[in-house]
Amino acid sequence: MDTTMVNLWTLFEQLVRRMEIINEGNESIEFIQVVKDFEDFRKKYQRTNQELEKFKDLLLKAETGRSALDVKLKHARNQVDVEIKRRQRAEAECAKLEQQIQLIRDILMCDTSGSIQLSEEQKSALAFLNR
Repeated sequence: MDTTMVNLWTLFEQLVRRMEIINEGNESIEFIQVVKDFEDFRKKYQRTNQELEKFKDLLLKAETGRSALDVKLKHARNQVDVEIKRRQRAEAECAKLEQQIQLIRDILMCDTSGSIQLSEEQKSALAFLNR
């Protein structure tokens, strides 16, 4: 895009120089060349404007896509945060239950006096504590 602008500027400078020559010598060949150069300049300027519009459209589409991806990223990050908090709560609950099971195991295994009377059904239900 910059080279196009430089080319346009160079062409414009040539047009100005040729206009100065025409004003000085009033030569018809130079005048025809100036008219041709002006037409070339007009065409290049028109193409440059079309390119500019095309690139503006591409930029707008890219920014729209980026915005949509930013929203998706934000939602994904929020979802990850929610899942991390759920996992932490579940791990804390699991640790709490493990402590309770350990306390029950200690009470049942350390009761040598036989003060805790359990039926066979209760004993089989609590047999997993021996593992």
